[in-house]
Amino acid sequence: YYDDTYPGAKEQRAFEKSIFAKTHRSDSEIALLEGLTVVYRSSIDLYFYVIGSPHENE
Repeated sequence: YYDDTYPGAKEQRAFEKSIFAKTHRSDSEIALLEGLTVVYRSSIDLYFYVIGSPHENE
């Protein structure tokens, strides 16, 4: 985490759980969550996420 959007470990874990819950069974590669753009890719048991502002290009 490079900014103070999620300042504590508890908030970060909650955000990570919500991302995983929304994306782990989806076939798409782009999601909008809590006003953020989430680009992700999964391979078997690895999940890679890149998160940016809603103003950024996917």
